[in-house]
Amino acid sequence: MKKLLILAICVLVILLGIIAFDKYSDNKQQQEDPTEITRVSTYIDDGVEKTTVVRISKKDPDELVRFTMPVSHLPEEARKDLKKYCAEKNYENCVINEDNTFTVTMKAMTHDFMLTKIGMQVITNVAKVLDMKAYSYVKDIDSYNDNFSEITLLVDGENYIAAGNRENLLVHVGSCGIYYQLYTVENTYTCRVIIKDASSGEIIDAKSFEQDNYGLKS
Repeated sequence: MKKLLILAICVLVILLGIIAFDKYSDNKQQQEDPTEITRVSTYIDDGVEKTTVVRISKKDPDELVRFTMPVSHLPEEARKDLKKYCAEKNYENCVINEDNTFTVTMKAMTHDFMLTKIGMQVITNVAKVLDMKAYSYVKDIDSYNDNFSEITLLVDGENYIAAGNRENLLVHVGSCGIYYQLYTVENTYTCRVIIKDASSGEIIDAKSFEQDNYGLKS
């Protein structure tokens, strides 16, 4: 878990650097691909140098983006003073809709920073299962993609199959992935949780979760 969190922090630093550097990217990069920036970093894992490639779409930092999520994610006190809540969160505007959702408008760069922070929270919350006695069969996080729509865990296969709380684990991890997506501009959220045997690499379980702004289903 410690190595995973160190790597996650490294990725966070890279992303923050990319976002801050975005509007100042060099002309050569713009000529090659004006819509994307690529940054490569290296890190040491057990004495072996490895490489991480991060690609991020370029945006006008002052462009306004909007995302909508269930109003249940809006604190009760915020509903009484939306103007104050928006100012505290660096939102340009907040609107509560008639269908029990609320919509946030914010600048693209601020949104990128927010998603990076939420991504770190998601990684941390998923990694917590590694320290929980109830999930002692979980050995590591194998992988996750950029929007957490797929998360793969490595487990002790025999103990996982014998465990009575597998569904709780799958729901926890799936909910973590969906939480990140709530803050994106998409309005349908999915997370597929894949379980692999740590020894054989065989997929022994998988479950997909889906949610829109009105509820969770699997």
